[in-house]
Amino acid sequence: MKAWRWMAPAVAVLVVVTVVPIGRVLWTSLHRSNLTAPDQADRVWFDNYVNIATSREWWLAVAATLVLVAAIVLVQVVLGCVFAAALNRWTRAWPVARAVVLLPLALLSIVGVVVWRDAATTGFIVSWFGTGEPGQIGSQIGSLIAVSMAEIWRGTGLVVVVVAVALARVPDTLVAAAMADGVTGRQRWSRVVMPSIGPALAAIATFRVLDTFRVLDGPLLVDQADSAVRTAPVLLWNTQFTEFELGLGAAMSILLLLIGVALTAVVVPLLRVRRAL
Repeated sequence: MKAWRWMAPAVAVLVVVTVVPIGRVLWTSLHRSNLTAPDQADRVWFDNYVNIATSREWWLAVAATLVLVAAIVLVQVVLGCVFAAALNRWTRAWPVARAVVLLPLALLSIVGVVVWRDAATTGFIVSWFGTGEPGQIGSQIGSLIAVSMAEIWRGTGLVVVVVAVALARVPDTLVAAAMADGVTGRQRWSRVVMPSIGPALAAIATFRVLDTFRVLDGPLLVDQADSAVRTAPVLLWNTQFTEFELGLGAAMSILLLLIGVALTAVVVPLLRVRRAL
């Protein structure tokens, strides 16, 4: 009973900042409401959900979002492990190496998006790889690269920090014992280091999946008419703030929340340490 007394304030705050807004959005999703006529909201029950579920544009946007999430998070985790392993060695000889490497990754997300947008649409990526050739396909490829690289740049620093901290907590005696047993470098990483940092790696990968799934600033800032990257959050943004369809946008929000819950239910078991090994 005492435990509930201590937890009551936190539960109350959680209800106020989470349950109440979600309930309001759910109620709005059951109505046909437009921002230009807020007093003319008609209850349509689940018609908004039916319209979304039968929309080809919605499912294409969701598919594009999931593909981007899978590719971006995979690259972030690989780069994060590589950089963290390098930092774990460098900082022993050069303590300021961590700051030198991580400082560029601490740029504001908008700055990163703009830099990679310019690089992928009019800059060095275009001249090196020919991704920005005139025409809709070339522009779409450039925009896709810009969004992906900006998100990779934004999230890799956090992955590096988490993995580097986890690596620093791996006991030296454990590594030394493995080396004494004659294991190779690859075996030492897969059988000793990975089980030790597995929980941290699983946690940061799950967080990056959910964080990347809601990415909005990148697609909006590289939006160039026909070359726009149509993700589910961008479609929601256009529905809410371009078409002013509040009820339809609220239904999209609820569906995105459910997809996020489903992603968590799939990703967390996949990233269990015993399965990763």
